Amino acid sequence: MRRANVGGGVAVLAALLAGCSAAPPRPPFAFECASPAAEPAAEPAAEPLAGPFAAPFTAFSLDPVAAEQDRDSIPPPMDTRMSYERGPSERFNWGHVTLDAEWIPAMWVTADVDSDGVSGSRGDLDTGSGIALRAGFGSTQQNIGVLYMGTWHDEAVSGRGATTQQLLLDCLYRAPIAEMNGLVWFEVDAGVGVAELAFDSDQFDHQTTGSGLLHGDLEFRLGRNLCLALGGGGFIWGNFGDTIAYGSYVTLGAKLNF
Repeated sequence: MRRANVGGGVAVLAALLAGCSAAPPRPPFAFECASPAAEPAAEPAAEPLAGPFAAPFTAFSLDPVAAEQDRDSIPPPMDTRMSYERGPSERFNWGHVTLDAEWIPAMWVTADVDSDGVSGSRGDLDTGSGIALRAGFGSTQQNIGVLYMGTWHDEAVSGRGATTQQLLLDCLYRAPIAEMNGLVWFEVDAGVGVAELAFDSDQFDHQTTGSGLLHGDLEFRLGRNLCLALGGGGFIWGNFGDTIAYGSYVTLGAKLNF
């Protein structure tokens, strides 16, 4: 009986020792201590740019070949002055010379010249032909020039011939026609000067008087310095209050521009 009690006591003692060595139970209201701070997670790498922003911007290139290509790819500032290929706005200057030579295939003149005041009949000039020569100085778009025109006619009343001559100081303006790629230009000039109407017959007096003229051309460019021209104009001869003659004409010719 005593041995059984001793064995039971040993068992109880072993159970107590086992309970002391185990971790005590955790109270239900106990707070958990903070653990040491963990290192923050690394952010995901940014995705590369796409589209027009894919290439990084650099103000200057260290590669001389690339820099030269970049410089050539940038268009130069637009020149607002005029040239034969572009249009107007060239300021007037004395840098160019224009030489015109035109044939006048038809010139119509209505003369108001009496036959010496005897018969009261007036001179009647048939359609004539002639030449026009001009030299101008200025810009390629605007210039001031000297114009000579001479024509030959038959006079119906006397059955003889007659000639006309004009010498004028004129001003010219020209510009390209839109949407024609600089190939066709319009030119207009106006001038004042003197005119002479001479008859081969003594039946009519020679006349020297003032002259006013307005002329226009279509210029067809064959190159920078050469063009063909087709045009016409009108004129009036006389003094204030006294008209000697008036008429019109057509021209066909060539022009050189330097």
